[in-house]
Amino acid sequence: MYHTPQFNKDQSAILDLIRFFAAFLVLGAHLLTHFYDTAYYPYRQHYYTNLGSIGLGIFFVLSGFLIAFTVTRKQTSSKTYSFEIYLIERLTRLYIVLIPALLIALTLNMMNDWLALRNDVSHFTFKHFIVTALMLQGIRDITAHGETFALIEPAWSLNYEFYLYIIFGLIALKSSSASGARDWLIRSSLFILTIGIALRLDHLFYYAYNWLIGVIVAGWFVHGFRWRATLWNVTLVASIMTAHFATSPQSFDGIAWWVFPALYGVCIYGLLLWFDIQSVPNVVARLAKRLSSYAYTMYLIHYGIIHIALLMCLKYGILPGNSETALLRFAIVIFLMISVNLLSYGLSLITEQMTGQAREQIIRLFKKPIPLTE
Repeated sequence: MYHTPQFNKDQSAILDLIRFFAAFLVLGAHLLTHFYDTAYYPYRQHYYTNLGSIGLGIFFVLSGFLIAFTVTRKQTSSKTYSFEIYLIERLTRLYIVLIPALLIALTLNMMNDWLALRNDVSHFTFKHFIVTALMLQGIRDITAHGETFALIEPAWSLNYEFYLYIIFGLIALKSSSASGARDWLIRSSLFILTIGIALRLDHLFYYAYNWLIGVIVAGWFVHGFRWRATLWNVTLVASIMTAHFATSPQSFDGIAWWVFPALYGVCIYGLLLWFDIQSVPNVVARLAKRLSSYAYTMYLIHYGIIHIALLMCLKYGILPGNSETALLRFAIVIFLMISVNLLSYGLSLITEQMTGQAREQIIRLFKKPIPLTE
């Protein structure tokens, strides 16, 4: 049975919540690893690191799912949907937030130089700006991970996303501007170049696997593979995930790298089926949409803000370097959590939430015939 490639409002709300939840886990991990450092909280560090790993794993599975689903839907509804349009959509999504985030990182680096308590602090330079803007961060023989990201550290994951976007688009979509031998030459050359660069990334296959899980789940959803979304099944999967949160103090390795992305995919699929027959309260749906509208912005800008806040606390004696400040540390973490969310939402009003308008303008310009000059 073929499933119409469309979400209802309840399913959209759940996906919005998952998107925000993934970004929030990364925010929480960086807050806790900054303010509960290994010197005084060595065991907890493993849990905090895992929060970020889980959030990133969910993000990649969800990304693969949404991209595959969106491409399938647009191919079904429009015969003119092409690789060029797809690439414009993806690049506007990435860069409309990335460029402002890079400018913020450069600004925060000035504060970092002023506040730094050590001389060996990594600096975010114009070189790092260009490398990250070109999606070359972390590519072996071009940059080093620690050197490149500094105050925009989460940007290390964007190039995985970028290259997976291009590879998937080249496989799934046709070109609108070339045909025959020319189309084959252009597409194959771009494909080989993309693969060649991507293979210089460490852990590429792991994140590609995460993304592929999402693509497979999108295929199940669109083409009607049905898993019975009973309360028992949903509870069982939720229990497995809860057990993982509670009993995995060590970072992801071994079989967990392969099992848990599959569990994330199953959870997403099960929730979509469950909310095909269940409703989300309108207030929750509105909140979910609002939260997801700035999740990407929050993901990119939070690290630098947290880093500068910690330096300020240490420089001005707000947070002494000992473990006898548990309540104060907790208060600072909560304050920063709220502040980062508010700042991210404010910035998103002129960046992330304007993606649709920017995309339409670029596509309109792209489709507009170029006048011939004499």
